[in-house]
Amino acid sequence: MTESIQGRADVRGQRAKKPPVDRHAAPAAGVAAGTQGVAYNGGPVVSCLFAYPVFVGNKWQSDATWINLASQLQLFYTDLFASSFGTVLGQYGYSDGELVSSHFEPAPASGTLGDAAVAQIVADLHASGVIPDDTANQGNSILAHAAFVHLDDTVAFNDTSPPPLGFSFCAPEFVYGYHWFNTTLRPVPFSYGVIAGMSDACLQGDSDPIVNLPQLARITIVTSHELAELVSDPQPFTGWTPEIGDICEGQGLNATFTGAHGTWTVQKIYSLFDDEKGQTFCVASSAAPKWSPPAAAAAAGARAAGARGLLPLPPTYRDGTRIFRKPEEVYKYLRRVTGGLPHGHIHGQLPALLREAADVLDKADKWK
Repeated sequence: MTESIQGRADVRGQRAKKPPVDRHAAPAAGVAAGTQGVAYNGGPVVSCLFAYPVFVGNKWQSDATWINLASQLQLFYTDLFASSFGTVLGQYGYSDGELVSSHFEPAPASGTLGDAAVAQIVADLHASGVIPDDTANQGNSILAHAAFVHLDDTVAFNDTSPPPLGFSFCAPEFVYGYHWFNTTLRPVPFSYGVIAGMSDACLQGDSDPIVNLPQLARITIVTSHELAELVSDPQPFTGWTPEIGDICEGQGLNATFTGAHGTWTVQKIYSLFDDEKGQTFCVASSAAPKWSPPAAAAAAGARAAGARGLLPLPPTYRDGTRIFRKPEEVYKYLRRVTGGLPHGHIHGQLPALLREAADVLDKADKWK
């Protein structure tokens, strides 16, 4: 299995080995550390991640197997953010994260996407307000609203553009995911990940141990890889490089964890802290202390925690140019956040208050 960005294949095993160093704080920009030469390059890292799974392709809504996969993946994101997986990422500047809402897109008319088309889909979701734009000028410790685009097996990914990409998903290249960013389609840059559907046909001929796992586990492995790298290097290659997912991928270095909604498989991620302690450095949890880069966003983790009781929101769907929520899913959401109380038991002024609150938020600048 190869995860590739900027035409770069996995070069594990070809890096010059360096002796461990004693690191009480993050290395200065550009200073390599650990046995793998990992360095912080002074660019942005994500301290607080709000994740938006975007399911592209008709099967996510019409095929029972894929409908179940989409449902399970939404539960996976929820459990992942509550797991110890984030303890590996804390040493790279991450503090907290949360699943906000999912979105479903039909298959493109051509049946094929390149990176430009993916970026446009994500930009349109930002423009429509499904995914909020990030706050501008956050420094190098950012709060990011990021899409994770999941393709079903009717949607091919084939990027024929010159670098940074120029590869295809699935056989014969065996690329299954990447993350990237865009600086031109919205007023502020946005980052996103893209993950293949990981069907048997997609993996045909791959010798990686991942082929022996169920399809859901294959997807969650690639998703955890891309999420870890998007957090630590959201604008490749300005954050932590070599990228912390690449070092440990393609070797069957996976782990499982049990959350509130099930047991899930993730890829182990490189830990500089454990490496410098002379310990196994591909891990799914770590005792690494958290690191805050210069100009850290204040109380980033609290922002995710503050919204936790209201998230995730009901998913959105596209019908032509219209984006909507299904009433039955809104109903289920409201039942959840109101503790299952019948609507007649909720104060009669609440609907009017919610409408008034929405109006106030639309005019928030007036009240600052």
